Amino acid sequence: SAGLRRPLDSTRPRATEGYKALAKRGPLSNSNSDMRSRFGATLGRSALWPLRPSLPAVRSPLRALRRPLSTAALDAYSNTVVSTVETVGPATVAIQVAAPGATVAPPGAPPGEGAPGGSQGSGVIITPDGYLLSNAHVVGDASEMSVTLTDGRVLRGTTVGRDVATDLALVRLQTPGSVPFATLGDSEALRVGQLVVAIGNPLGFASTVSAGVVSAKGRSLRAKDGRLIEDIVQTDVALNPGNSGGPLVDSASRVVGINTAIIQGAQNLSFSVPSAT
Repeated sequence: SAGLRRPLDSTRPRATEGYKALAKRGPLSNSNSDMRSRFGATLGRSALWPLRPSLPAVRSPLRALRRPLSTAALDAYSNTVVSTVETVGPATVAIQVAAPGATVAPPGAPPGEGAPGGSQGSGVIITPDGYLLSNAHVVGDASEMSVTLTDGRVLRGTTVGRDVATDLALVRLQTPGSVPFATLGDSEALRVGQLVVAIGNPLGFASTVSAGVVSAKGRSLRAKDGRLIEDIVQTDVALNPGNSGGPLVDSASRVVGINTAIIQGAQNLSFSVPSAT
């Protein structure tokens, strides 16, 4: 009924009256003390309400992602590759085989002299007295070849043996003294995903380094004589013509394979003959 109704404007103050009074007093300052005094005086309260406690600043996850990543992991990776190259790089050589009927470049001659139309590849010295490993398809049927070391020396190499079935060849350098050499590792201990480094002379660019991981083990690859080479190591290391015969090296600077083939037209499909062959 009408008698039970309570007109709001007659029985209790409007809530807007306090805000009107605040507007007449002027803008509030930014200080907490001024805000407390003005609100307390306007609303007629003797006790001030507690202010919201300050919360610790929370860093946005997106902001955290924008922070520069720690370089520790990158430095460890770089140091591993650099150490491997410094150890095995001096033992990696460029091999130049003369075309049939041409003469092998004499020791001390500039690379490429005396072998027009011949083939080129890489190799790795594995003994201090000058024995090196390469691919059988790099050496071919040649009994002699020109071998260039990273220090610029050009030495004569003679073929000791070649096995087309495994695409491996052993060459002996004619050198009066010792030469830098690399250590053979255990390819059977390789694990898929493990870091590996390839060193060679792709397209004539001496001492080129590329790094990647072991993509798979136990692959089969058909040799030139039609036989299958078993237990081939597949990697995603970038290889190009001229890398053939060069070393595949693990993070401990040990030669675990001889780079032998790529698939033309594909990317990051490289194959190496394991050192355990």
